[in-house]
Amino acid sequence: MKTWQAYLLAALFIAVLWFFTPEEITSTIANLVVILSAVWVYNNAKKIEIEKYKSNLSMSPLAIAAWTLFLWPIFFPAYLGFNWRIKHGKQPLKTAQNKVSQANN
Repeated sequence: MKTWQAYLLAALFIAVLWFFTPEEITSTIANLVVILSAVWVYNNAKKIEIEKYKSNLSMSPLAIAAWTLFLWPIFFPAYLGFNWRIKHGKQPLKTAQNKVSQANN
């Protein structure tokens, strides 16, 4: 089985399980997923030193975690893409000139 097929099968299983689970439980699980993903974003952003990359998401780890917590459907996928670009060397670093101009402002 290919990786994408395993992910698709897992997503289908979760969707079916979600459909047959009572709403009280699913809302609790959804809140837990949002909180845990915001904590992961914070820890990962600290680890990769997110502030040294050129991007709109280049902010403090606490700020990106807070945005993820409150606007999860927008910021979590955006952060995952940003993290992927960093891991694959496709995200440029801020230049020294940009850092100096930001410090002067």
